[in-house]
Amino acid sequence: KSIPTLLEEKYTLIEISNMFGFTDPRGYVRAFKKIHNESPTEYKKNRNSTSSSKDISFTQFETNKYLDKLLKNNSQNYQSPTKKHKNSLIQDFKADYNISSTTKKTFLNFFTVARAVDFLSIHHRELIEDLLKNIPFKYVKFHGIFDDTMHVVKKRQDKYTFSFIYVDMVLDYILSLNIKPLIQLSYMPLCLAESHNMYENGMVISLPSNNDVYLELIEEFTLHIIERYGKKEVESWPFTFWNAPDTSEYAYGFKDINKFFNLYKQIFERVKKINPKIQFGSPSLLPLADEMIKFDKHFLSLARDNGVYPDFLIVHYFSNDFNNYFKRINKEQFSTDPDTFSKFIDFIKSSNFYTGKKIYLTEFNFT
Repeated sequence: KSIPTLLEEKYTLIEISNMFGFTDPRGYVRAFKKIHNESPTEYKKNRNSTSSSKDISFTQFETNKYLDKLLKNNSQNYQSPTKKHKNSLIQDFKADYNISSTTKKTFLNFFTVARAVDFLSIHHRELIEDLLKNIPFKYVKFHGIFDDTMHVVKKRQDKYTFSFIYVDMVLDYILSLNIKPLIQLSYMPLCLAESHNMYENGMVISLPSNNDVYLELIEEFTLHIIERYGKKEVESWPFTFWNAPDTSEYAYGFKDINKFFNLYKQIFERVKKINPKIQFGSPSLLPLADEMIKFDKHFLSLARDNGVYPDFLIVHYFSNDFNNYFKRINKEQFSTDPDTFSKFIDFIKSSNFYTGKKIYLTEFNFT
């Protein structure tokens, strides 16, 4: 991830090491040499000397040289990288892209930024603004509008106070780009959490210890953004609650689906009571493995039976085989079916899964 920034020649090694998670430049240099067999300075010098242009193109990096070969000569056999992860199972297969059909441009709706706090980073803003110059996305999805990096909730003794200063800074910036935010109500502030279960990125994956306080936060937040940005503007923002609850308690989910659904129902009803025209969708779902599909169908069935059926569906697609994940088998596997994505789309659009009319794919890979 650091290579494009390194080749820009705008930053020092100290700045780059800080940007990409190293405590000091020596650690960055050691890690870099271990992978590339040369220092960052040597790498930069060697790459820049072979290119007459200072513009950075992703096809210049050796990670994509295989795709570059494929595009230049489609009769040439595609060779996958020889270096394999110790837990990987790689199988070769062929796909004839010449028989594919033209797709409608329905893919220009969403791009994703990891966390709300990332919008406050100058480096992230440069990347976002560069992206939007080239691709006219309409919405942005991000996590953690309520997590502790945003300093939204504070508890003093038995009293809770809410502050939306940093949230306002994020939303102001998003709107300045002429795009709309997906308001994903997540993750849990630590002082409101029932448990201190944290995902690997530090976000608290927990239901609230007190639903009433959390619902008070939702209500104050919704009223605040309507007052600040206007009723019509907020009505154009899609709302949702939580990310990937179908991944079980090992990631973003929970043991008790009924307890989770009850909170979703209360939030849905609270937001709709404030403004019925606000569009409230499903949590981000990953119908990619048997356990996930079972959860998703049960959730959508509960929503229909309780009169809180989502106005739209949010899904993620990954080529990873998640069945091993639920078996607790640490082996990375990917689908070898060239039609796997097409089959996924057909499934989520079928009445057997979702009966609404609007579906957003907000995260995906085809690794």
